Amino acid sequence: MVLIMQFRMEEVAVRLACNRALEIVIQDLSGKIVLREDVTNSQKRIHIEHLSAGMYSVSIQMKGGRNV
Repeated sequence: MVLIMQFRMEEVAVRLACNRALEIVIQDLSGKIVLREDVTNSQKRIHIEHLSAGMYSVSIQMKGGRNV
């Protein structure tokens, strides 16, 4: 599987080179989940303009449980 993520100020563009559904979770550094998105198409734009400037952790999990 190939996953390409491109971050911009207001959005994240996700491109998948597989036919698997993914869940993307963004957490702040305290561990609070600030965004959770399902990605089922080969391309998706996730809007992040509501997030404050700072550092975040991004986890990606295939539907069915395995972390990517």
